[in-house]
Amino acid sequence: MTNDCLDIFTRPHHTLASTVWHAPDRMTRLECSIESHPAPAIVCGLRDLRYVMVNRSFLALTDSADEDWLRRSMYERNILEGVANYAAVKRALVNAQTIPQTRASLAMPDGTSRPVIVTGQPVTVAGQPCMLFTLTDIEAWQQTERHYDQLRTSVETAFATSTACMMIVDPADNFVTVANDSFCSLIGYSRSDLSGRSTDDIEIWPSGISSGFVRTKCGQRLECRISEATIMIADKAYALWTFQDVTNRRIDERNLAAAIEATISESKWLSHA
Repeated sequence: MTNDCLDIFTRPHHTLASTVWHAPDRMTRLECSIESHPAPAIVCGLRDLRYVMVNRSFLALTDSADEDWLRRSMYERNILEGVANYAAVKRALVNAQTIPQTRASLAMPDGTSRPVIVTGQPVTVAGQPCMLFTLTDIEAWQQTERHYDQLRTSVETAFATSTACMMIVDPADNFVTVANDSFCSLIGYSRSDLSGRSTDDIEIWPSGISSGFVRTKCGQRLECRISEATIMIADKAYALWTFQDVTNRRIDERNLAAAIEATISESKWLSHA
């Protein structure tokens, strides 16, 4: 940083904006502007591709010092490493054109890398064409995204392999989003058969899903104990339906009730006799 720039930051009774505007020369104004920028920033000369300016935010992000970057070549420390559209970014760099936001892998001085979003803006420093790179650290965001993906995978696996018969329905249109293996095995339909089917489909739910009666693919009528709960998936509410087949239990209960009734009737007949 130049002495003029240091003087600007230590001079009393002036706002930063007005002071930078009245800085002695354009290079000082640019350097002070970069230094005061809250986002990590670094400037690279386009003729020799060497870094000529770096701000404190960038040094804090990379846990490094000025000498780790200044006068070093992009070939040694390439902040555009790992960009998806490298050819287009390289072309924009060579032609001194604006580089839109793109993901990159920032090469750190300790040999590691850090995921960032980088943008490039052409500037002139001491009459030389340069590129001002501004970076956004996305490492914490990517870690959160990975944890979310792991959690989602765990939940999806638990749902798919659960012994309980379950089905997820979009309440906006009452269409089945997904059913697990246990429910598919119970009624004889595949996941693809059920996905997109309406819960008003009388072929499967002849009396409506809330009745608990389900017709299998082969035509058998099942009686189920059902429950419904609201779950959130990607910030959207869905209905989780759970089915427990109680067909045989209900048959046994009805047979038992019929046997008891027959016994009572026979007892009454004997007493009258």
